[in-house]
Order: sequence, then C-alpha cells, then structure tokens
Amino acid sequence: MPGQAADIELTASDGTQRVLDARAAATTVSGERFLVVVLRDVTCRRMSELALTSASEQQAAALSVAAHELNSPLAAIGVLASLLADEQVTMAPAERAKVARRIAELASRLRLLMRRLLTSAQIEAGSARAEPERVRVLEVIIEQLAVVDAEPRSI
Repeated sequence: MPGQAADIELTASDGTQRVLDARAAATTVSGERFLVVVLRDVTCRRMSELALTSASEQQAAALSVAAHELNSPLAAIGVLASLLADEQVTMAPAERAKVARRIAELASRLRLLMRRLLTSAQIEAGSARAEPERVRVLEVIIEQLAVVDAEPRSI
C-alpha cells in the first residue's frame, strides 16, 4: 500500500458505518525505515457524493419525462400543421377549423408544460418566491355561491 490510497468501509458494533481514507508512505528517519499510515474519516464526503449522484439521477429522469411530455404535443402540432399546409389534402372548412383548434389546444398544453417546467426549475434553484397577497374573502365566497346557484341541480 505504500504511495497509494484506499477507502476502508467500517461497521461499528452499533451498526453505524464509517468510511476512512487510508494513505501510506514509506520514510526513513535516522537510518530506520518507517511506514507512515494516515487515516481520515471521509464518511460525510461519501454521503454527499451519494446524495449528489442520486439527485443527478433524479434530475436526469425528470428531464427525460419532461422531454417526452413536450415532444408528444410538438409532434402532433407538426403533423397537423403539415396536414393544413398540404395543398393536395382536401378538407371542408369545418374540418380545417377543427384541426386548427386542435393545434391551438396542443400549443396551450405546451405552454402549460413549459410553465410547470420553469416553475419547477425556479423552485429547484431556490429563486422562486411566493408572496402573500390580500384576498377579499367575502367577494370570493359570493362569486362561488353565484356559480353554485347557476348550476342545475336535481332534488
């Protein structure tokens, strides 16, 4: 082991685990050879490395899901737009309007997904801020009661 480093994993009798960084070097003092071994507890560093690896894997998984969620509506928009642009495809005006509405719905879905993704990124970065705002509770209650009264009910 002279001139090399190694990690040593130890388990105490109480079950706690520690990781030690062991380094050894040979030296000579007054003509006598000695082996100097230095042990350093690196448990916290190892735990931080594992947490960082886990967070990185979670981030990669989240990005993969986000990419898939964004790709689906984008692909559909591309197909529908190509359909509208193709002069050889004959469609009734009502069908063209239906396709255009679908494109608008998908674009709206994309905007929502992007807002959620950006909000999530801001929260993760710690730059998102929530500010309390005053709410006129009585007005909200009256509005909701008006909605409830306007809905048909069976008795």
